Amino acid sequence: MKVTIEIDEDELQKAIIDMVAKECARAYFKRDEYKGIEKAVKEVIYSQKEELLSRCVDKASAELTRKALPKLLEKLTE
Repeated sequence: MKVTIEIDEDELQKAIIDMVAKECARAYFKRDEYKGIEKAVKEVIYSQKEELLSRCVDKASAELTRKALPKLLEKLTE
């Protein structure tokens, strides 16, 4: 069995150009979407920088006290 399909070159070229254009547009707008999210996150972080730093330092201090201090004391008593 043999199947042959005839496609007009102009139609094929137009279809390929349309597909490439759609993919380029999709990628471009997707990139802008990520840049918009990145910009919004930066704005939030910079607007709340002091609070975030304070929370990070508090959390790190608590973790050091809870985990590192017992190990340090154990090493010192050996």
